[in-house]
Amino acid sequence: MEKDIKKTIYNSHIKAIKDALDEGRLAIFIGSGVSRSENPEYPLWADICSDLLEDLCGLNESDSLKIAQRYELEFTREKLLHKLRGYFNKNGKTSLFEKILKLHPHCVVTTNWDNLLNQAVENTASYWNVIANDAELVGLHNEQKIIKMHGDFEHNNVVFTENDYLNYSNNFPLIEAFVKSLLATHVVLFIGYS
Repeated sequence: MEKDIKKTIYNSHIKAIKDALDEGRLAIFIGSGVSRSENPEYPLWADICSDLLEDLCGLNESDSLKIAQRYELEFTREKLLHKLRGYFNKNGKTSLFEKILKLHPHCVVTTNWDNLLNQAVENTASYWNVIANDAELVGLHNEQKIIKMHGDFEHNNVVFTENDYLNYSNNFPLIEAFVKSLLATHVVLFIGYS
């Protein structure tokens, strides 16, 4: 009986995703778990913060955002970004990203800073607008979009520190509004989030 209920629920979710895809109302959110599955050398958030803590000798802190903020205050934003780039400068596989793009969802949103989605766009020779700041969002209508809502290294607008999160609404007002509208109007599928 319980197995039948689970199967019914599973099938209803699959149907909702298929219907949304057919109707152009599917948004897929991609987290770091997808990048990590394509490149196991990519660190987890906890790994990065642990490494930052080593450089912040004697800091007794467990809040990741505060660790990142303290690193930036002590060593500068440029050094923080340089350190972060070092973790993600390796190319990874893009097969899972390519499969996601080949579904042709209305929109893909990622909190990842790496360029694996960009590589997947090139590898599939498909047309996607990759957007990592508000200026790139202006003027786009129904084209397929990849929203890098936490910025990327190319634009030097990575969202990582406590201040980055506190100032998000000021720094990314259009992207924030766009993502909120997706959550209100689309079926959203989260992949690679813990």
